[in-house]
Amino acid sequence: MASTGLWHAFVELCCRDEFSVTATTTTGTTMHRCFEIPELVDEIVSHIPHFLDKYEPFLAVLARTARLFHDSALNRLWRSQHSLHPLLLCMPPDLVQEEFLNGKRSLKFLRPIQSSDWERPHHYARRVRSFSSSSRLDDLPYSVICPLLALDAANDCIFPNLTHLLWIHSDENFPHIGLFLGPNITVLTIQCDASSLLATLSLLPRKCPSVKCLDMSHARDDSAVESTTTLPAPPRAQGPLLTALHFLQYQDPHPSVMSRLCELCLDNTLNTCELDIRCRDATQRIRSLLAALASSQRALSDLQIRIWHPDETGDSLDLIECLRPALGFAKLTRLHFLSRARFHFDDLAISEMARAWPELESLDIMMLGRAEGFRTTLQSIKHLALHCPNLRALSMDFTTDIIPSVGDASNRRMSSLDVHQSPLLTSQVHPVARFLAAIFPNLREVSSHGTADSIKDRWEEVEVLLPSHVGESTRKKNAHSSTVLQKFFQDLLRR
Repeated sequence: MASTGLWHAFVELCCRDEFSVTATTTTGTTMHRCFEIPELVDEIVSHIPHFLDKYEPFLAVLARTARLFHDSALNRLWRSQHSLHPLLLCMPPDLVQEEFLNGKRSLKFLRPIQSSDWERPHHYARRVRSFSSSSRLDDLPYSVICPLLALDAANDCIFPNLTHLLWIHSDENFPHIGLFLGPNITVLTIQCDASSLLATLSLLPRKCPSVKCLDMSHARDDSAVESTTTLPAPPRAQGPLLTALHFLQYQDPHPSVMSRLCELCLDNTLNTCELDIRCRDATQRIRSLLAALASSQRALSDLQIRIWHPDETGDSLDLIECLRPALGFAKLTRLHFLSRARFHFDDLAISEMARAWPELESLDIMMLGRAEGFRTTLQSIKHLALHCPNLRALSMDFTTDIIPSVGDASNRRMSSLDVHQSPLLTSQVHPVARFLAAIFPNLREVSSHGTADSIKDRWEEVEVLLPSHVGESTRKKNAHSSTVLQKFFQDLLRR
């Protein structure tokens, strides 16, 4: 990043005659032809940082004094906004009066808004691409301002070219999000109460048909959601659907909201779903959420589930029962399951997952804190090698007491194995290394964490031994193949 002194010199240069009016000035100085390329001018201006207050004056000076950089500097200056306040300052001075009452900002409209009042604000509003507004940081009274701004017929969306919207407001201000929803929005982040979220979802297909990434959260008030579940919903065929949504992050998710969202989405458009769960009844909640997803989004490829609260009852979650509805996601390539709550799983559970997800590339099953309840063995590793030929990265706990036969299990794409807190005795180092080298010939990285240093050292030794055991495994396979061929020809000659 260039220093403020360098940008100051740059701005002084740009304000000279050859930049300020036209390509050819009265002094006879001609602007360099490369500055006639709009894309180059935009690229130059894009390198002026716009997110630090000390740099914004440079953009403002360029916009006011350098004709060449006028539009590019204005676009950069207005590109990202965090309040309506700058736009309201563009209104005529006889329209809006700013006041502060008890340290809180207040705006008073002195007369009705007229169409002509919007000439300057619209000039700048079309340059805004990102708008982030939070009641914690923005003290404007949106519940007062937005109804007045909405009276203008041109304000179906106040920022017509907006692509990113973050709207985190209280119950009073949240409903006015409609004034900021527009057809060009691709990334939408909203946080509100549950019932407001349900109402907003119904607006998205019509007002934000281009949304690709949706990040939503609401207060954990299940009763508020459940009170709205009996309201009639229009059949899917009667209205537009979200056809571009491919990424969903949902914090404190509720099945009713998930079901409603799936009703509003075109089938099989969602690629990635991240669920952050903080409720106490995690098993039933996850099953209901995944069942709602599976009803229309069976092409899901990336599923991430994070459980942030331990189960106060002390019960251990049954991993496979939690995930059973997700076994229908035949195109799943990644599963990330992280939990503060205790859970258990075994070889049979891993076998079910491996058979259900043949395209799996990454599997991460992790318990925060001390890992307990896992009954998986090296047999689980074998199941994954047999049924998931594309698996590249694996993270899970397992025991190493019994070394199964390798058989036909082999995966040449696996390169990274995180064993988490898996135990390992000194006597098991060589047998485990030999097994892993045979089943994953290209495995090069084995890591562990949360274990005693002695166990970690043993897993590091396994990693060091892998190349030599790969060579040994290859020689044995070649010798076996040679023996089989020799026996075949001997039998052939006897005939």
